[in-house]
Amino acid sequence: MFFSGYGIQSGKQSYMIPIDAQIWTEGEVKRDGISIESILADINAAGATVKLVIIDAARRNPFERRFRGLSIGLAPLTAPAGTLAIYSAAPDKVMNDSEGANSLFVTELLKEMRTPSLSAEAIFNSTQKGVSRASKNEQVPWVSSSLVEEFFLGKTAAAPPPFPPSALPPTPSPPTPSPPAPSALAPPPSPPVPSPQLASPTPAPSPPPPVEEDQTISELNEAIGRNPRDPDLYYKRGQVFAERRKFALATEDFGRAIRLNPNDTEALNNRCFTRAVLGQLEAALSDCDESIRLRPKYADALDSRGLTHLKLGQFDQAIADYDAALRLNPKMASALYGRGKAKIKKGDAGGNADIRTAKSIDSTIDREFESYGVP
Repeated sequence: MFFSGYGIQSGKQSYMIPIDAQIWTEGEVKRDGISIESILADINAAGATVKLVIIDAARRNPFERRFRGLSIGLAPLTAPAGTLAIYSAAPDKVMNDSEGANSLFVTELLKEMRTPSLSAEAIFNSTQKGVSRASKNEQVPWVSSSLVEEFFLGKTAAAPPPFPPSALPPTPSPPTPSPPAPSALAPPPSPPVPSPQLASPTPAPSPPPPVEEDQTISELNEAIGRNPRDPDLYYKRGQVFAERRKFALATEDFGRAIRLNPNDTEALNNRCFTRAVLGQLEAALSDCDESIRLRPKYADALDSRGLTHLKLGQFDQAIADYDAALRLNPKMASALYGRGKAKIKKGDAGGNADIRTAKSIDSTIDREFESYGVP
């Protein structure tokens, strides 16, 4: 069961609201709304041993002024055994809608679903972490499971081994009359060079140089080996590298994602950020400009461009970007701290208030900026 729209809780149950619902009092929710629990009960009665519930509906109640009682967000789900459920926000909490075609929650869920060899429960748990991280803990999805065994959304057959050392198997050279071609089992003496007529016009990039790998990186490498033209896989591996502070490798992967999908605003923003950390400031500025051009109300990209301007010594531009980011997300600690540093650089002691507020939200934000090269 998947639903994306508006949901309301009433009487400790959650109801999905159709677009033509005529709701003027709280009592009419049960008349025009559709109970999530009732649909789940029908699925269970039909004999389903595994039931998946994905609800992207923890938005602010559009009828809240008409209701006397508190009706924020959704109610905890009362589900039969064998149910795995995820809500876009915790019970009694609401989410912030994004500017894109999908919500932040759905965007993260789709990314996790493309990760190979993950069970449905692992996908939901990773989505919860991804949304929490992307929203600076402003939105934390709720996951509930009563599964008794692992369930996979796709096939679980063992994946073929990755193609070393590049992401694609080597393209064989055209056959020649002599000497005879070597056996298919014999390793070539050196990597073959594709002839011009056989070479792809846009060859897929190879993965980055070997690094210390954990299971996540290893699985992503294998997935890229099987599908080297999937930009989401490069984006996800770039995220993992960035989390491990391997910013150069992250920059390379975000670049691969952008080459395959030039309108990927998130990849452009992330490459802007990693380039800014690495000191590639003019290139970072170009990435952020393009990301914001494609998505003007993108708080994270405004925050990244603010960092870039800050490191360039362009303090007025940095403050303007941080102001714009904070209008969209007033509790963004990085924008508050960056604005405070920019103000202090200009001789404005009022920046100390921004820094204190940022530290009250994230006590480690000063050390984070020091690691970015902003003492």
